[in-house]
Amino acid sequence: MSDTYKFSLVDDEGWEVEFEIPAKYEVCDRCNGRGKHDHPAFSNGLTQSDFDEDPDFREEYMRGRYDVPCSECHGLRVVLVPDRERCTPDQITNLDMYENIQAEIASERAFERRMRSMGCEW
Repeated sequence: MSDTYKFSLVDDEGWEVEFEIPAKYEVCDRCNGRGKHDHPAFSNGLTQSDFDEDPDFREEYMRGRYDVPCSECHGLRVVLVPDRERCTPDQITNLDMYENIQAEIASERAFERRMRSMGCEW
């Protein structure tokens, strides 16, 4: 049985159309194949003073005590990704459309996070 990558697009009439294309497994980019990563509470980073104030915290942090299962691969260390080499030209066209839409959404979310972090309301 071959694994497939699924995604959906909205057609010209407003209907959601699901696509299945060939897929393969790759090492997860989020955790670099570790299956875990830093707790989201540390996403803004830590400073040297955070470690200086509590040497035990530094040691536990460095040992991975606060790591959580990867939010992308859920601890599996690999993720299913499109296998472009096995796709037809039509499948690649649809995948490109989907990936462009996803990139646009990610860009908008990043912009909104930056605006919120600067205290901007809209």
